[in-house]
Amino acid sequence: KTVAAVGAKFHEDEILRQDQVALMEADRKAGELENNALYHPKTGALAMKGKDAFAAPDRVAKEMDAGIQAIREGLSNDRQRIAFDRSAVNRRSDIQRTLSRHVFQEARAFETAETEANIKNAQQSAILNYQDPVRVGDEIEKARGAVLGFTRRNGLSASEFEKQRLMQVESDVHVGIIDRYLSNGQDQSARKYFEQA
Repeated sequence: KTVAAVGAKFHEDEILRQDQVALMEADRKAGELENNALYHPKTGALAMKGKDAFAAPDRVAKEMDAGIQAIREGLSNDRQRIAFDRSAVNRRSDIQRTLSRHVFQEARAFETAETEANIKNAQQSAILNYQDPVRVGDEIEKARGAVLGFTRRNGLSASEFEKQRLMQVESDVHVGIIDRYLSNGQDQSARKYFEQA
């Protein structure tokens, strides 16, 4: 080998080494950016709960795009940028998968919480309006509608769960109305309601 060939090989190896180190640094920075965007205990996307989590994918995409672009601009040549771009595409796919799973879980939790809140509100309205049978009936129907909507959306129509939940919703209202009558000293009305319920 000639001195020139040895020098050229050394130069190639040094360029490769510099590219690898630059890519390691860029990947570390991208990883830190991802970890902060997803896992920060206060501001991370996975800390977002309920309907707030629905905005997480867009917010994280903007943060990551800006951060990735800044990291990319810090690379010194096209070889580094091309390799980093491939890595960034894979990272984006991983992030999107994580966020999709999180949003799905939070959407289900939000749906369940809102359904339960709707049921409780209708039950409370029925109990507070215990002397108005029309309103009581309307509120029971609202609560039943919330149960039926939930079970249909979740593939539980005509299930044992649905039947039990409907019975429980109505039973809770009837017990609450009887308690309301009794607490207001209307024992006869409580007995009459109990016999009709």
